[in-house]
Amino acid sequence: VIDVFFPLSKGGTAAIPGGFGTGKTMTQHAVAKWCDADLIVYIGCGERGNEMTDVLTEFPSLIDPRTGRSLMERTIFHIDVNSAFLSWTAIDLKEQAQQQGTLDTYVDLRKIPSIIGGDSATRHGIVLAKSDLAKKHGINTAEPIVSAIKKCPNLTIAPPNHSSYSKHSHQLMNYLCSYCPLIEQVSIDECYMDFTPIQNDFSSPLEAANIIKNGVFDTFGFTVNIGISQNKLLAKMASDFEKPDKVLIVENMGSFTENKIKISY
Repeated sequence: VIDVFFPLSKGGTAAIPGGFGTGKTMTQHAVAKWCDADLIVYIGCGERGNEMTDVLTEFPSLIDPRTGRSLMERTIFHIDVNSAFLSWTAIDLKEQAQQQGTLDTYVDLRKIPSIIGGDSATRHGIVLAKSDLAKKHGINTAEPIVSAIKKCPNLTIAPPNHSSYSKHSHQLMNYLCSYCPLIEQVSIDECYMDFTPIQNDFSSPLEAANIIKNGVFDTFGFTVNIGISQNKLLAKMASDFEKPDKVLIVENMGSFTENKIKISY
């Protein structure tokens, strides 16, 4: 009856009326277990506590027909822009040079000792982002500008442009959503993607991550790191392991507390 009148398993909406003990919650459980959904949110309180425990113990034993794996097993991507503020400022400066016809004198901030942040005239402020060459001079994010200049006297300093960064961030997130809408943005330059629903569209997560990574560069001109794992923590660890422009996989080979992991490219 529910499938005929209210196609919940395909995204419909309905209320299930009934008195206490008539099976309302059990019906919801059954629909949740077998519906065509990427995300199930179950909220309960009071006497529903035991029923929620049953859900948590029963769902891991279900097999996802699309993947042949446990319904609770996920493939998570952590996507992080490399030196976001510096990369986005470099792209803005290149666009300005193209508009002004001065592209022959344009210097990419990513290829010289440079930082984003503060005021170069007053030497006030802190380092918000740094190039790889600035990092080789021992310059660290969040250190005072005056200290950074002492380490590298020929340091190029560019001011931040947060409105531009917001624009670049929105463009990136919209692009990533074109692959998979299950995006959780956690800062202006990074997000998690639940790759699980679309994994059958690719031969492997590694192939998909490289396609996404290369697509970002071809479309926008900046690089990203993508970490892949079964959960957010390990995916984040993978994306931070080696930079820039890398795809890495961290696999938990034992129980999480045993910390047995395998890292692959």
